[in-house]
Amino acid sequence: MLKTVSGRGYRLLGNWTIRQNRVPTKLDGPGRASAAPNLFLTNVPVAASALVGRETAVQQLCDLLSAYRAVTLTGPGGIGKTVLASEVARRLFPNVKSDVFFVELVSLSDPDLVPSAVASVLSLQMGGDEISPASVARAIGSKKMLLVLDNCEHVIGAAANLAETLLRVCPHTTVLATSREVLRIEGEFVYHVAPLEVPSQHEERRQAPAA
Repeated sequence: MLKTVSGRGYRLLGNWTIRQNRVPTKLDGPGRASAAPNLFLTNVPVAASALVGRETAVQQLCDLLSAYRAVTLTGPGGIGKTVLASEVARRLFPNVKSDVFFVELVSLSDPDLVPSAVASVLSLQMGGDEISPASVARAIGSKKMLLVLDNCEHVIGAAANLAETLLRVCPHTTVLATSREVLRIEGEFVYHVAPLEVPSQHEERRQAPAA
């Protein structure tokens, strides 16, 4: 269904009609979904476009997150880990009855800033506590939460320490991470993101329109 075009990227084969299958969730305020009667919070943005070729992976990951509290999407850069994690978070939010937060770590140059980045996105009231994995975990406490930690590889030790602390201290927190390296924490399920399949040359010739 995809063909590589030299110098441009990929294009879809065949004739396609765009359909709007679902109405994006309207927001009353920052990250608050008006359609959700439980008033749980999320900062995961509405998808800019449909996710092509990943429906099986999305369903597998939704199932895994109901069985494991730590799931890491791993694979080489540019394979689509962030987009896949975002879609999974959006898909789960209406049904998991918990907050769903997405924390981008790609811009961090100092691993010590990982707890602060999480505390900022979650708007945690830290009081006078030094911001550390332990203080972030105490602030979250028993809240129900799915926390997506995106692009962990360059701060892998700090991200792993934070995730492990949250899983130990916060009984209702689940962590979904994306990273080129695995976190190597207890209870982690590693999901290897595979490249999108492309048609064989025989299928391309069969599907190509006649000149």
